[in-house]
Amino acid sequence: MRSLAAALLFLLACGGQSDDSDLTPDGGAGDGELPSCEPTPERCDGLGAERPGRLSEHSAAYDPERLELVVFGGTDTIPDACNFPQAEFLGETWIYDDVCNAWSFAEGQAPSPSGRHMSAWGDGRVWVFGGRFREPGEGGLYTLYDDLFRFDVEQRSWRIVDVEGERPAARVNAGLVWDSRRERLWLVGGNTSESGAAYEAVADAWSFDPETNSWEKHQLSGRLPPARLMHAVVYDELRDAIVMFGGADESAFELDAQYFADLWALDLEGLAWVELEGGGSAAPVGRFWAGMVHDPDADRYLLFGGHDAGSLGNRNDTWVFDPVDRGWQMLGEGDVWNAPANDFCDFPPDFSIVDESAPERRNAHSMVWSEACGHALIFGGKTDCGAVDDVWAFDGEAWEERMEATEGEVCLRWRDDPETCADMCF
Repeated sequence: MRSLAAALLFLLACGGQSDDSDLTPDGGAGDGELPSCEPTPERCDGLGAERPGRLSEHSAAYDPERLELVVFGGTDTIPDACNFPQAEFLGETWIYDDVCNAWSFAEGQAPSPSGRHMSAWGDGRVWVFGGRFREPGEGGLYTLYDDLFRFDVEQRSWRIVDVEGERPAARVNAGLVWDSRRERLWLVGGNTSESGAAYEAVADAWSFDPETNSWEKHQLSGRLPPARLMHAVVYDELRDAIVMFGGADESAFELDAQYFADLWALDLEGLAWVELEGGGSAAPVGRFWAGMVHDPDADRYLLFGGHDAGSLGNRNDTWVFDPVDRGWQMLGEGDVWNAPANDFCDFPPDFSIVDESAPERRNAHSMVWSEACGHALIFGGKTDCGAVDDVWAFDGEAWEERMEATEGEVCLRWRDDPETCADMCF
């Protein structure tokens, strides 16, 4: 354990379900008044120009009351000549003001440095579970964590939760969401291996009750999704279900890696999974570490980026899934593969035809939804040129760059004269 150092319901029966289950809304989403997303001098004056550096393997959650994105931990380490250097993990807390488009650094104690943990917003605070750490310059196994922390956004303070009884195995790259019906956290799947070269994907499901400070492991019925890690999850309050897309199995970085393109829903009343059919030939390809949010106003799941097994690898395509018609629609294709590599780890400047209307291709980014501001936000992640520090917003139709990247984008994006690009990144 670590210390504090440095509009529809899945009607599923409990005895096994088919993919033809009837779907009916139950009005679960609240209709309370939303805070204003309009900037004011009182709110925005005095916020400085400080911002986090390029960052990946972090986690983030959005405070819908204060309209702030809370980002914790991760690493600013970038690949070197297509190798994966030993990561130096951070223990910093950064807060992005969605109204003022400005960052601030949260002083004071925080969880110890780590990466690949999971975050969720619920019960008026940010929750962080799990993660991994290894001293810079050391090889061997990682230390995995099974701690649960909570962050008070108003007080800008962290606290470790004193968990009672059994708890989930320490892990990384799982799914963590807040269930507003039962006022519980839910943890789904992940990787429990301490090795950086071999993975142990799990398919369990746990919930945490803040009233009793205790975890509960759940037995799920029906056909189960394959065990996975680096999957995207959201809680759909309209349907009282956890929705899960993609991810990878234990072969994540092997030549025959399995990247999932499936979409599943876990009904939290019946505790049964059902696979959602795409309803057409157009659908995102299998990928891991994508971002996904639920837009309750349009009632659809928004998916961006991730890493696939194709020529591009990192993606910046944008998709939506309609849970009523059970169909995918591409809203933006993003970059298109154009030219092969010159040699190992030697990519030409025109490796892809760049879509400048979309964020840089990436995986391991954070992605959240703001109902009050009516947009999704993404920050950071791993790109072909290392890691990135930009902020983008998607209003349901188009992307807007809110804070430019200082590093991490392909050369064709940042050079005034693309003819001077020596390779993909420089």
